[in-house]
Amino acid sequence: MGYYYHDVPGRMRVKSPILKQNPALAQAFQEELSQLWGVTEVTVNHITGSVIVWYDPDTIQADVILGRFEQRGCFDTSKAVTNDQRIHAAATRTGGILWSAVAGALVEQAFQGSALAFLAILI
Repeated sequence: MGYYYHDVPGRMRVKSPILKQNPALAQAFQEELSQLWGVTEVTVNHITGSVIVWYDPDTIQADVILGRFEQRGCFDTSKAVTNDQRIHAAATRTGGILWSAVAGALVEQAFQGSALAFLAILI
């Protein structure tokens, strides 16, 4: 698992391999984030390394919260993947799988019929 974050005003999800399988650090970091002015709730899952932070966007900015992750050594922005990048990667993989399935079906159909049937499929 790499670094990942997604933010909509008022809610941020961060995944960190540093917090994964590290319950003591996850608990300490949860308590630290909870003390930030404007943060209303923090949920940490040390098994997955996922942190959800609910906050008041009028009181604290998302980049301040993410900055706390970086200061603590729990996040590396240069290695992070955003939600948009994850969606693009998934769509690219799905497109490749779909194309492979269609091409496979065309080839299978072609071998079941004659060369003329194969040309008809291609047209």
